Amino acid sequence: MINSEISVYVPAFNAEKTIKLCINSIFAQTIKPKTILIINDCSTDMTAEILNSFGDKIKVIQNKTNLGLSHSMNIATDYLNTRYISKIDGFCSHFLQIHI
Repeated sequence: MINSEISVYVPAFNAEKTIKLCINSIFAQTIKPKTILIINDCSTDMTAEILNSFGDKIKVIQNKTNLGLSHSMNIATDYLNTRYISKIDGFCSHFLQIHI
């Protein structure tokens, strides 16, 4: 079930080893967010290519320079417009659970 009031964002920098698992853990939730937004903070590894493999299932903002975690978080909260916004780190390696 997609909940139109929930969005999840993931700030990511050089997260090629964990970003796919992180995103798949969001997809695996019982309650699906309206939007999954990834802020790629100018990664220099394969993070961008992995994100591209998800196609239109996720939204991606590519920072042109490395802006840091706080600035990337601000970009995400400015972009998203749902009632609830959740953040998960791009280096998560365990399943996320959204509780309302």
